[in-house]
Amino acid sequence: MKIIEKKNVFFGLLLSCLFIIHYSSWKNNQYNTSNENVYFGGDQWEYQSLAVNILNGHGYRLGGLEPWEEYKFVFTEKKESKEYFKSKSFYTFYRTPGYPLFLASIYKIFGVNPKIVKRIQFLMIVISASIMPLICYYYYGVTGIFSGIISSFLFMRYFVSDLRTGSILTESLILLSIIIWMFIYIYWEKKPTPFRILFLGLASAFLLLIKGSNIFIPFTFLLFMICKSHLPQKNKLLQIITYVLAIVLTILPWSIYASLKSNKSIFLSTQGDTMLVECNNYNTANTGNWTDLDQFPVEYLWYDRPAGSTMRNVKTFFNFYKENPSMILLSMKNKIKFATQYRPIKYCFLFFILYLITYHISHQFHRKYHFESVNQIFIIIFMSIIFLTLIFYGNRRMIVPFMYFMLIPSIHFIFISPIYINTLLEKFNLYKKTD
Repeated sequence: MKIIEKKNVFFGLLLSCLFIIHYSSWKNNQYNTSNENVYFGGDQWEYQSLAVNILNGHGYRLGGLEPWEEYKFVFTEKKESKEYFKSKSFYTFYRTPGYPLFLASIYKIFGVNPKIVKRIQFLMIVISASIMPLICYYYYGVTGIFSGIISSFLFMRYFVSDLRTGSILTESLILLSIIIWMFIYIYWEKKPTPFRILFLGLASAFLLLIKGSNIFIPFTFLLFMICKSHLPQKNKLLQIITYVLAIVLTILPWSIYASLKSNKSIFLSTQGDTMLVECNNYNTANTGNWTDLDQFPVEYLWYDRPAGSTMRNVKTFFNFYKENPSMILLSMKNKIKFATQYRPIKYCFLFFILYLITYHISHQFHRKYHFESVNQIFIIIFMSIIFLTLIFYGNRRMIVPFMYFMLIPSIHFIFISPIYINTLLEKFNLYKKTD
């Protein structure tokens, strides 16, 4: 009992120290400072407009339904953009509802005050970074504490700027939602019962409602369930069905609302199939980046795009590669190159892959010399990033919430590699089978 109490005190002090250090860093980061205004451009004008309109009872509508001052915009775009915003309003389901509802909930309590949102977003990131040693301790034991501390500081140094907590953007909420999903996954992993998989399904549904790009997490999890799970076949089937139903039934009310308001079938949003076309064409295949939208008029940028069905966009996607098969490998190469052009991301992927390779190779050694296994959740996140990058595209802002889960095993691999190498060097006959 005393050991448990000492451990709790130790982690309480450690996490508190990390929290204080990381929280004080916001003043030195131009992307995470807080102010009372919202940039009128990029994705922010959508999120803010949707949130304020929801707050004022207008439904999930984009555009200037309230006085300009209510939205707290700083005007930085072209004049026609502002005029278009003030003159047009319409239902749009290009975005999933999680983040606009998150904003509207905060505005309901504090009024339309973007400064509060930005502080909360930064607080979410600081908490996420501060608990890294605790996560590493769970997966890797005592040595994981040191890996977690290093990961915590590196995450705040190299990745937190891309989360843009000083902007009205969804990345900070994505990260926190995946961490919550991870804890629920651990809860299920310890005892995989139908009730716990139901709970995990609900968490997965909220992941998708926050951002459609999270879809590859439950998708990859299902692949692992089908291919790798050691559950009895009957129990496995029951859990898969329960998991899928939990996701579908949770998202269904939103799907019905969006479908009725838009007069077309929508499951999550219209962004996915649109991005599928914009991320798989000659430009993307040759650069790895998505279509340059500067060529389109402001109406297009406001997602008042020509009507097109999901099936039509999916067919366009497949037809592009069917008609240009040589573009498949070129597209994959350039998308990966584009996604890893930022060195910290590149190094995280590199060390994570080395971790997987080392673990696989060491299995030919005596059990005493096996390298530590990589937990399944990190592989799920890794595969999700690969799917996201190859099917759509991966820029820094898009994949940085997932890098939290790549940094942890990568740093741990670097930290314990010297210990492992030293152990092997002491033994010259590694392949000898002994009982």
